[in-house]
Amino acid sequence: MQYSIRLLCILTLASIILMSAFVGMRHYVTSANMDAALNSKAALIAQRVAYAVQPTIWNIYQKSAERVYSEQVTSAILDSELADPNVIGVSVYGNFGHVFMARYKDAEGNITEHSPARHKSALTQADHRSLISVRQGAMTIGNVLVLISDAPNAAQLRRILIIDAAQILIVSICFILFLFYAIQKALIRPAAQLKEANAELEEFSYRITHDLRSPIVSSLALIKMSKTSLERGNTDQAILEIEHIIKSLEYLDQLNHDVFEVLTIARKDERIEPVNIENMIQDITALLSHLSGGVQIDLRYDYNAPPFIHTKPERLRMIIENLVSNAMKYKDMEEAAPFIKFTTNQESGVFMLEIEDNGIGIPEDMHQHVFKMFKRFHPKVSFGSGLGLYLAQKSAHIIGAEIKFIPTEKGTKFKLSIPLQE
Repeated sequence: MQYSIRLLCILTLASIILMSAFVGMRHYVTSANMDAALNSKAALIAQRVAYAVQPTIWNIYQKSAERVYSEQVTSAILDSELADPNVIGVSVYGNFGHVFMARYKDAEGNITEHSPARHKSALTQADHRSLISVRQGAMTIGNVLVLISDAPNAAQLRRILIIDAAQILIVSICFILFLFYAIQKALIRPAAQLKEANAELEEFSYRITHDLRSPIVSSLALIKMSKTSLERGNTDQAILEIEHIIKSLEYLDQLNHDVFEVLTIARKDERIEPVNIENMIQDITALLSHLSGGVQIDLRYDYNAPPFIHTKPERLRMIIENLVSNAMKYKDMEEAAPFIKFTTNQESGVFMLEIEDNGIGIPEDMHQHVFKMFKRFHPKVSFGSGLGLYLAQKSAHIIGAEIKFIPTEKGTKFKLSIPLQE
């Protein structure tokens, strides 16, 4: 009996120490993740506001007097961003400090207008900030500053710590040894996969929520501005604003399509069939030829393998369509002889397709993010959801293939390797 009690005490102490370490580690990781999420949130909000004001800020910038946005436009663009409990200030200002629009949040959560004192107070309270430039061509004509406070997260962290402490007490008292081993089996083995899946799901949910709202907020502001322009008889300005509205809604439509593909890509049931890849490439280039914008692109073919392979045709088509559409949309307008080259080879039971172009390419510092969700490398050149290459990689995995980005001196090059099947 004495040894049983002693063993129970040892197991209880060991369980408390282990669970306390687990809680401490979880608290640290949660805190670090929250900080990273807030930094990402600040950057995303700054990008959205910059995108919303970019079509009109040049007109404000050129004015000799009253170089500020109206209260209506300011509220339409900034108030929805300040609804986020972490956001305490958003301002758009010129190169020399002139404020085009600004909103701040006081201690009671009320949205207030700009003043030097409020701006200074928000800067003092901010734990995270993001500053990006608004450009007109190569010239910087404005800046967007987003201020974030992590105060709302402090209470959440305290609640997490209290809940975890209570769990320690309960787990330590109730069936310590058996419950301890059960927790090990339940949590440790799938921990890496679960963490990766949760991280991807959180990023996907957050980005979808905000990327869907961004073009809507921008379109609403532009609709109000175009209405004002029409009332004043300024039809040229109204047409320009309507064109920006159309671009925002086209982006929203593309995003909805790509999101649907992300949500259904793993559930689509497709049979393996013989596919003539040369004919498929011919069909895709003809279908997407309008993306060249009237520029003559030289399509080059270097086929060194039999054209037929056995695979899931729609998955393969999605991969090739994404790569070809990117090559056409992101061509180099200064290139005298733009081209897209298709090369096939077969080696050791693997069919290989390379698609290469001499377009504007992908910035070197973004090579590691090529296949990640919502990565847009040239948003000023062409609108897109940033999901195309992510979907291409997912489709490649589904058909048992591998897709790689190969850095080149000029343009982009992708290699798709498909194991041959009978």
